[in-house]
Amino acid sequence: MQSGSGFEVEQFAACLKEVLPEALSIARRAPLGSEYRTAWEKRADGHGWSGTTQADIYSPELFKLDALEKFVAPIEDAFFRAFPKFRELYGTATLGWSRINGRQLLHGLLHDGWNRFSTWDWKLEETELLITELIGVCGQSSVKCWFVAPLLKLRLDPELASVPMSDGMELRALTDAEATSLYGGPSFLTHSPHRPSYPQQAAVFGSFVEDLCGGESSSSSVLHERVEPELDRIVSALRILKAGPVGIEGVHAGTPCRHPALARISFGVRNGKYVPSGTYDFARGDIDRLEQVVGCLSNGLHESLRIACERISSASLRSNPSDRLLDAVIGMESVLLREAGRDEYRGEMRYRFSARYAFLHSDPAVRSSRFDTAKDVYDHRSRIVHGSGWGSSHVRLGTESLPPDKAADRACEALRELILKFLPSASHPEFLSQGYWDRLVFGMLDEARSPNLGDGA
Repeated sequence: MQSGSGFEVEQFAACLKEVLPEALSIARRAPLGSEYRTAWEKRADGHGWSGTTQADIYSPELFKLDALEKFVAPIEDAFFRAFPKFRELYGTATLGWSRINGRQLLHGLLHDGWNRFSTWDWKLEETELLITELIGVCGQSSVKCWFVAPLLKLRLDPELASVPMSDGMELRALTDAEATSLYGGPSFLTHSPHRPSYPQQAAVFGSFVEDLCGGESSSSSVLHERVEPELDRIVSALRILKAGPVGIEGVHAGTPCRHPALARISFGVRNGKYVPSGTYDFARGDIDRLEQVVGCLSNGLHESLRIACERISSASLRSNPSDRLLDAVIGMESVLLREAGRDEYRGEMRYRFSARYAFLHSDPAVRSSRFDTAKDVYDHRSRIVHGSGWGSSHVRLGTESLPPDKAADRACEALRELILKFLPSASHPEFLSQGYWDRLVFGMLDEARSPNLGDGA
């Protein structure tokens, strides 16, 4: 039985209308009750937690008053008669399950009422509004949840208010109130922040609907099955789009209303992958290209491009230049030497690798330097794989002499160029067609006409 009769629901509402005025009177007389505050801290100009105070803090004595305990039993009894489903574990697969009691209901109503009305002197219509909302959400079979996924190291152009994403998501900067809600304000003992603050720290925002069910249900988490794969695509697209460290810190999720069976915030760190130092700058000119890359990734990738995309994403998280270069060359090989395993194509892989990369450029004047660069990249890869390492503090890359770190960055840029070149036809890229590379090298293809997501770079 999900809900009791209409009469029992009305009895629960009547119980709350009788109890709340006296509970509010007790709250007004409690120590520091008139100073109960939510600490929304202000970050001056978005550059740190300066200018904060701890004058307005929550007094825990308020909800420890014995005088409030007399209301717990009648609220709990009326609630379970109206909504017997809450006698057992109840909640959602994402936010978890819990058992409800009268104390939680009473404290939750007082807490939400203060946050909404900023006083213990509630008007009759305000009390009735809270009761109506509570009863409405308790009778639902599903609940709308919000989620926030803060992005590490991504610095959003201050002129960008919001960037629309797929599935109704948006990319924008965290407001002061949102940052405080997610991370907390300063310590109660000092004015130091709980966390470092970043100018224009960005996050992906969105929502999803999830079934309300008992703890024994086999329902799967919408956040894990639908939202997280899309967040992964967004981060992959950012790493494909251009160089720079970027990753997801975690996912915060909750409900916009105070559902008695659900925590307001549920936090879990996803994957916990290390993101190197540095900054990923996202500007207005990146919006359209990011949307295109995410769209291509959502349409499915051929295995060769999937490997290439995974390698550029992996390389973006590497601090060691040798690891970065190996990731980059493996990704390039998955495109340039995709058919190398066939008997008819066995031969000089280094030459094929270099020539194909060179002839992908439409300008004959730069093909020679591209050929030399690709050849050197391949040679460095071979030396590292066979245990010789880089060999010196500076290595040759075409006509340049670069430190290994810069050489690895160049290799990553070459892989990024290849991915953006073939991503528009992601599920069946042009290089899969018979004789594509031979026709390219012998001038039988017009590469200038081919779509290329890198053209906007």
